[in-house]
Amino acid sequence: MTSLPDTRAAVHLTAHGGYDVLAYRAELPIPALQAGEVLIRMHAAGINNTDINTRIGWYDDSVTGDTNSGAAEGFQTQNRSSSWTGSSMQFPRIQGADLYGEIVACGAGVSESRLGEKTVASAVQWEHDSAGKPLRSITFGSECDGAFTTYAVVRGTECYDVQNSTLSAHQIAAVPCAYSTALNMLFRVEQSMGWRDFYAHGGDNPLTLAGKRVLVTGASGGVGYAACEQATLLGAEVTAVVGASKMAEMKDVAAHVLARPNDDQYDFGDAQYDVVVDVVGGQGVIDAMVRGLVHGGYYITSGAIAGPIATIDLRKLYLRDLSYLGATYQHPTVFPRVVSFIRENKIAPKIGGVFALADIVEAQKAFVAKSHVGKLVIEP
Repeated sequence: MTSLPDTRAAVHLTAHGGYDVLAYRAELPIPALQAGEVLIRMHAAGINNTDINTRIGWYDDSVTGDTNSGAAEGFQTQNRSSSWTGSSMQFPRIQGADLYGEIVACGAGVSESRLGEKTVASAVQWEHDSAGKPLRSITFGSECDGAFTTYAVVRGTECYDVQNSTLSAHQIAAVPCAYSTALNMLFRVEQSMGWRDFYAHGGDNPLTLAGKRVLVTGASGGVGYAACEQATLLGAEVTAVVGASKMAEMKDVAAHVLARPNDDQYDFGDAQYDVVVDVVGGQGVIDAMVRGLVHGGYYITSGAIAGPIATIDLRKLYLRDLSYLGATYQHPTVFPRVVSFIRENKIAPKIGGVFALADIVEAQKAFVAKSHVGKLVIEP
């Protein structure tokens, strides 16, 4: 093995705020590895909505606006509940939930046979002191330092070998956060519906969405695209909702494509869908999705970039036997299933652009503009 440098480059998030709180640091010390940790030489990292939301303080429960309204300047918060876990953020923080790279050093308790392993890391990870705390997890790059660096530190148990995949480095880096978030939503619905008792069989019983009609909002983004691709892979009849200019690029992963209206007057039709997978939120979308669900249908969300606050008519909820679900925590079978899709080349993430680590501000501005389809990727 070649010798390792003493320093690494990274992007520090220094506070909640505008783009000026992102600081590229060229010579930060590489942390000493603790027991169970590995050092990853980064090949590529993906950008996600959570990077923007965390930077601007959007997770703070005092914020009621949509993501884009605070993207440039951030929101005024007291930093009391501004992380995924509902606690205050710790600064400086290296963001980045999507990691793809090579293991170059191992801490105590990690076999050196893993040196050289090409690996991805879970985006949603076990909370360090989660014993006795069900559904507790942390997000890589939020509650701990993440992937926007040249060398990242991760617990070895959160890393998975993908070296036999034929996907490009950029495609692999686009997977961890978006694809696990999307698959987790499909698993939660499947579990609730009782189509198959997936969890009771330890993950051996394969998930199927055969014959189910699934509507996906925000389908041209990372999580939305991943939801379309994986739901299609699992047998669903998928309808994607995207901006009109992006419709053609969605036809490979969705049976039907609907144009998102510019005036927010959403209409998905009445009682057509068994499942709605939503990463957009906002009042207009919620109303239309409830109308679009069949009797006994399921709505699930893992995002609300169009706004976190919406009212619902409880009469529709109970009179039509609808189920509203939220999903962040991931059962330990979810990410390994995503990894199997990488290893078996069953998915083909779409890359909308590539940026250098030092150009993080330009990368986030491009992400907020949302003129791309799929994921934007950072090269260290």
